[in-house]
This record gives sequence, C-alpha cells and structure tokens, in this order.
Amino acid sequence: MHRRQSTPTNDSNIIQPQFSALDTRFQLAFEEADHIQEAANKLRQQLFGAQRDLATVENEHKDILAGYESELRKVRLERDTLRAELGRMREELDALRKDRHQPFSGRNISPVKLEAVHDEYLAGILQHRSGSADEDAKPKDGPPVKTKIEPTDQQQTKRPLTLADELSQQVKKAKREGDPDTALKNLANHQEPDKDGRAMPNESRRMHYTDRLSRPNPGQGWRRDRTDNRRAVSPPHADTWTGSSRMASEGSHSRFNDGIQASNGNNGTAPPPSVSSKPFALDKYWLADISLGDRRGMTVRFYDTDGSNGLQEWWNGEKEGLQGVIEGVQDSGSDRMSRMATVRVEDAVDEAGAVITVPIQYLMPVRPSRAGYRAVVMHGKLKAKAVKVMDKEEEGRWVVTQDGVQYETVDEEVLVLTERAQLEQSRREVLEVKRQRQWDLEEGNRRIEHLQLQYVADQFSASQQARMEVQQLSAERNGFRAERDRWMMERNASLADRDVLGRLVHDLTAETNALKTEKAALLAQIDAVWVERHWYDVPHTSADTSSAFHGYAHDPIDQSQAQPLQHQTMLKRRLSISDQETSAQNSVKRSCVQDPTLTTSRPTS
Repeated sequence: MHRRQSTPTNDSNIIQPQFSALDTRFQLAFEEADHIQEAANKLRQQLFGAQRDLATVENEHKDILAGYESELRKVRLERDTLRAELGRMREELDALRKDRHQPFSGRNISPVKLEAVHDEYLAGILQHRSGSADEDAKPKDGPPVKTKIEPTDQQQTKRPLTLADELSQQVKKAKREGDPDTALKNLANHQEPDKDGRAMPNESRRMHYTDRLSRPNPGQGWRRDRTDNRRAVSPPHADTWTGSSRMASEGSHSRFNDGIQASNGNNGTAPPPSVSSKPFALDKYWLADISLGDRRGMTVRFYDTDGSNGLQEWWNGEKEGLQGVIEGVQDSGSDRMSRMATVRVEDAVDEAGAVITVPIQYLMPVRPSRAGYRAVVMHGKLKAKAVKVMDKEEEGRWVVTQDGVQYETVDEEVLVLTERAQLEQSRREVLEVKRQRQWDLEEGNRRIEHLQLQYVADQFSASQQARMEVQQLSAERNGFRAERDRWMMERNASLADRDVLGRLVHDLTAETNALKTEKAALLAQIDAVWVERHWYDVPHTSADTSSAFHGYAHDPIDQSQAQPLQHQTMLKRRLSISDQETSAQNSVKRSCVQDPTLTTSRPTS
C-alpha cells in the first residue's frame, strides 16, 4: 500500500518576486534621496559661503567708502580753511588800499596837546637848523629871530580858535628853512598815548593839515588830483602788495609817508647823520633816535620784561622773547611822558593781543640771519639807510649794498631787520604753499572722483555677479527641490503599494492558514470514515485488529479490496486541494489586475 503523502504548497512564491523588486526599488529610492540631500547640503553650504563672501565684500566697500568720505571731509576742511585765509587776505588788501587812497581825516584830540607837541617838535627842528635859519631870518643889524615858541595862558585859552592861524604862520616861517610839508607830515606821524595808555592813531594828527598839504611837491613824489576841485592830494603809485597789512620801512606806510625814503637824511625827518668813529653802543632808548628816519617796519624782540637785567618788570614777563614789527613810535621829547612804541606781535594767539603798546626800553633790534633780507643801518656812514644783506663775510660782519652797485661791509650789531624782506619771503612762501595746496586739492578731488567712479563700477559689477550667482543657485536649488518632491511622491506611492501588498499578503496568509486547518480537519474525517468503513466491511480477526489502525491490512485479499477505495479517496483529496490553490491564484491575479501599480515598474535614475 502507498503511504499517504501531502504535497506542501508555498503560497508566498507568488508574491515573493514582487516583494524583492519593491524592496530593491525602495533601496534605490532611499539612496537617491540621500544623494539629493547631500547635494542640497553642499549647495546650501556654497550658498552660505557666497553670502558670507558677499557680506565681506560689502563691509570692505563700506570701509573704503568711509575712508574716502573721511579723506573728502579733510580735503573740504582744508579747502574751507584756504578759502577763509584767502578771504582774510583779501580783506587786508582792501583795508590797505582803502587806507592808502582815502582822504585825510582826523579824530577828536585835544588841541592843547597837539599844539604842545607841535611847538616842541618845531622848536627842535629850528634848533638843529639854527645856523642857516638865523642868517635868513634875522634882519640887518638886528637881533636874531626867536626860535623858541613860548605858549602863554592866553594862547592856550584861544588855542582852539587860533590853531590854524598859528600853523599857517609857522609854515610861512619854515619856508625859508626847508620843506614845511615834511615837518608837518612827521609831526602828524607821531602818536601820543591816550588816557588808558593806548596809542593814539596817526589819523588824529592829520585833521588840521589837509589844506596845507594840498599843493603838489615833485621832490616828495606828490601829484595833484586834477579831477578834484578842492585841491585834494592823491598818493603816488603804491608798491606791490606784499600779502600783509603791516607797513614796510621803505616808503608807502601811509599817505603822509608816500615818497619819503628812510635813507634820505635831509628830507626834514631828521638832521643828516654824522659819521662818527666811536664804537657803536646800543642804547635802551635807541628807538627814540629820530636820525634813524622812519622806524616803522623794524623787527624787534621783547627783552628784559621779566626784570632780570635791571629793568622794572613789565606785563609779568609774559611777552619775553616774542618778536614783532614796529608800527609807530610815540616820543614827545618830554621826560614827563613815557616813550612808547606800537608793536604788532607775530604769531599772536588772538587778534586782540596782536597789537600792543610797549615802552621802547623793552625792545631790542632783531639782526638779519641770512642773505637776501633788508635792514636799516643804525651807525656809520650808512646810518638810517635801507640796505640789502648780500653775504656774510666773516663772523659778525655782513656785506650790504644800497643800490646794488656799491658794496660795504658793516658789523652785524649795527643792522636792524626790516619787515619788507620778511613780507616778500612770506608772500612767496604763502603763494607757493597756496599753489601746492591748490594742486593737492585738485589732485585729491580728481582722485576722489576716480575712486568714487571705480567704487561704483566695482560695486555694480560685484552686485551683478552676486545677483547672477544667487539666481543660478536659486535655479539649482529649485531643480533639486523639484527632483526631491518627485522622488518623495514616488516614495510615498511605493510605501502605499507596500502597504497594500502587505495587507494582501496578510489576507492570503490568513486564508492559507484557514485552508490548511480545513484540510487537516477533512483529512481527519476521511481517515475516520475510511477506518469505519473498512472495519465493518472486511472480516478480520483479533490478530489483525491492531493492524487496521496502522493503515492497511496484511491480508492480500483485504489489500486488494481496500486499494480502489484508497486511490479514490486520495484523488478526491488532491482535487479539492488543487481547487483551493487554483482559487487562491485566481484571487491574487484579480488583485493584481485591479491595481496595475503593483506590477508597473518605476523608472530609476
């Protein structure tokens, strides 16, 4: 007899290839998603790097722009300073021109003081010229003309009314002795301190002399202004402006000094200097020496203001060592009044302290320090003459010239520096500095404009390049995002298919287990029915009872009778199992036909 054998059925063989292909697709999709994520991270890092580079470039541009703006502010400040300086110099030039070309006008002064100064000054002049003046003035066999003017109380009382008449008489008397215009001019040039110790301006001494000075004097360089019916006197041609409001020592200090040369000792300013063989010794009242001529424009230095060399302390010694230029000397010739000088201090801190009045004993002359300067000789045959310092012959001696033809050697201590050379040198230096600054300013403006244009061009090109890079990165990022979204959609679809297949496998497994249970039950029933039928239909002995339960009897007759029935039962079993497997396969096929995504393959990248 054949042993009963059951053929095992592998239900999972139907969907196992699909599960394998699906897992492979999932693995590829996951790997592709990882690659996309890595590429996106790299692009994100590149984008962050580009943003940092862009921020760095912007910061550098900002720093460069800040530097350019700072340099531009400095250049503009320097330009404004130069403009302010130019404006001040123009104002000084206008003031100088106005002072040179304005008519004489006096201020309110005391007629008594003016008359006293006038009398004493004319008396000194007449005493110096007493020889020639007495011979011309005295009559034959008569007493000499009285040269001393004695003011009386009656004259002082009537002085405001008779001042012009007395001056007219003095002018008529002086016609025989020299030029009266020069004497009156020098009288007007002298200044006198007022009540608070300040210097009285020169214009206050000109108030009564306009009509007397209106006639032309060719010897003094004056000319009549023919367009004025009042016979006003216009000044001669002014010298070239030196760039400063200070007066020079060689002519053109004011309207009264136009045409007066400090080197001329016979022009009425002072008697002719005498040639002396005595050694030169500087007196502390050297500025009171009228034989030096016009002392304005001389450079002096404050000396012994602290009282260290025997003089009384003045101004607490604050002005010690400062240098300045003489603008006027006030010497009344009387011991009752101080001998003062008006000095314009160089490099003054404020404008209020630029011009001060100082006693002349605190002033020392400044000697020339190099060739090319002009100076006034204070001793010797060239006394009161303006010379030009040419070269240093030896220690303490200079070679000077007056006219550029004859040269003399003088001691350094007899020279006092005048302002003209310093003004000319300062003017040349100022003009050179202005030209250099103007060139630097123009060059700076051109450089700033070029840098601004270059910066704008660089910034525009950098912004355009950065914008293009950002657009390119944005396009790549959008492409990666679209690719990622597509793969995510496929992944979600694959997960959905996997879930559907999982549910289908679960259902098939459950159905297979149910079929197997039913199959086992049916086999048990068939075995029970077969045993029952075989037991009652075939005679058997007690010896064969035990073998009946072991499947088949050993009797050949019994085996031949039972074999057809056994084959029939096995055939039925196989048919029922085949039907069940066929129904299961048909159900799987129907599921695959209803959901085509289970068998459709996805494209892989």
